[in-house]
Amino acid sequence: MNTSTPPTAQPARNPSETWRRIVGIGGLEPRGRDSDFVDLVRTALDPDASTIVEALATCPNNETLVRAVFGVVAPFSAMSQDIVDFMRRADARRGKASIQIAIENSIVGLEHLEEFAKTLRQAPGVTEIWDATIQDAFDLANAAGRSVQGRTLPLDVKSWLAAFARGEFRELPPSLHPERVAAELGDLASIAATALATLRSVIRFREEKSTLLAKYRHPDFGGGRVRDPIAVAMAEHDLVGPLIGLLGQAAMEEDHSALVAAIRPVFARIPRLPVSTTGELATLEKVLSLPAWKKRFELYAVWIATRIAGAVEPERVAVHTDAQGALPFAFKATHLATIESADGEKRLWAERRERCVDPIGKNRTGHVQPDYGLWFGPEGADRCDLIVEVKHYKTPALTTFGAALVDYAKAHPHATTVLVNYGPEAGVADHERWSHHGVLRRCHEIGDLTPYNRVACDAFRELVREAAGPEPHPRLLLLDVSGSTSDGDGGLRTRSVARSWLSAPEQAHLKRVVAASEAIQWDLPLVEAVARLDKPVDAAGGDPLAVAQELLHGAKRIWIATDSSGVSAFKTAGFRHFRHLRHMTGIDLVEVGSS
Repeated sequence: MNTSTPPTAQPARNPSETWRRIVGIGGLEPRGRDSDFVDLVRTALDPDASTIVEALATCPNNETLVRAVFGVVAPFSAMSQDIVDFMRRADARRGKASIQIAIENSIVGLEHLEEFAKTLRQAPGVTEIWDATIQDAFDLANAAGRSVQGRTLPLDVKSWLAAFARGEFRELPPSLHPERVAAELGDLASIAATALATLRSVIRFREEKSTLLAKYRHPDFGGGRVRDPIAVAMAEHDLVGPLIGLLGQAAMEEDHSALVAAIRPVFARIPRLPVSTTGELATLEKVLSLPAWKKRFELYAVWIATRIAGAVEPERVAVHTDAQGALPFAFKATHLATIESADGEKRLWAERRERCVDPIGKNRTGHVQPDYGLWFGPEGADRCDLIVEVKHYKTPALTTFGAALVDYAKAHPHATTVLVNYGPEAGVADHERWSHHGVLRRCHEIGDLTPYNRVACDAFRELVREAAGPEPHPRLLLLDVSGSTSDGDGGLRTRSVARSWLSAPEQAHLKRVVAASEAIQWDLPLVEAVARLDKPVDAAGGDPLAVAQELLHGAKRIWIATDSSGVSAFKTAGFRHFRHLRHMTGIDLVEVGSS
């Protein structure tokens, strides 16, 4: 791997010179494909600047610029790690050598993606912070409020809260600094410190808030970040002061076990974001010189593909590689993966071309070719249940997005049609100009779909899961032949019912039938098991609870054909998943699972 630091010339004297260095080493195209990247840097430096040149002119130092660029690069690192993790899981299921990524016939080794992610996360001066939303912070405050018992406050916190009540936003009280509170309070203190520092970065007094908010479009502060000054300013009265007050009360308590237990579930859902604390140019140059960065334009679409296939349980997904063992991403129809479902197989296609009558999109002439589609049914007569079009726009394009959604939905009349964008959504559904096409009810936009936007990722995942269908039925049936199922002469009382039910086409998903009581009597493929039921079955012994537990070591869920006595035994046996499926004459069918 190439992990050497790029050769460094004379130190850059100012942010403008540093920016030119970054553009050169990173191979950026500021007026071309990287224009949105440049605009993100401009926004991070100075949202009011109209150009990157203006933003650089007001940038106080090189370190500030490096930190801004680092923040824009960080999501690409997270995408790289997500892709690696997905492909590694696919490798493990296939039991084969590592799958590679092929982008337009150019191989991108997973080791390059892994190196990119690892280099960024482990670089000197890089640390990970909690990327909490405003709603996360409210949830933490509510959880803390339910568990903190004391009402005593440190003197500096009392003074701070009095000033806060007067509308003054002072620096964090020294007693609440994350490094000074008890270790188990450190994460909560970090959230409080971040919220206060974010607020103080734009206003120091409450009387300044109305002027600040008048300049900006008000975001949905519940989904905004604790690092977003506008979102924090909107919520400061109900959030920042109460959170610091609760932290002060907790700091005076000796036993924090109840508080830790209360806030742990909230922290479990908050992602960690790498940030550059020192703003070292050499660190950034090293990251931007890695091979994976050169494929940044294609990385987002590949990441979306892994989010589609990764939206369901890993054991349901089979990845399809080419003859060289690579997963190809090219501008032609490619079958990328197959997802197992109770409805039948769903096939993930990329760039599959379909006919479209009277498309409205620019340069479309009778056909559409969306980025991804999830197809179902026999080849030649299959239909599409999900379309995903990928955009990488910093500024949403209403006309382009609207035309894409309408054309793709028209060409795929059964499909949920989703347009995802790296930047904000355009709000197509809110405009009447496309309503007469009659397809918008099936159309969705998801903006700001990046690894660190948990809300957007969850929304996309749910749309994919709905289209992918329910989990496939288990492949293994445990046939209970314990004493309670006996006909009185040692035979299986429901043998004929079981044989008839297993012979039905609806049970073709079952590949194995295990007959057992306290021990396994026989373990056969479905067809052989049906034939075996023509012969006497020795029904004796206790319920096959231990056998069921053992079978779940190799299967996530299994079906069990038992009787009413067995239903009670399995229901109370402590399985993490239990469901009663149906009742037949003398037979109850239940499903148990390990999750």
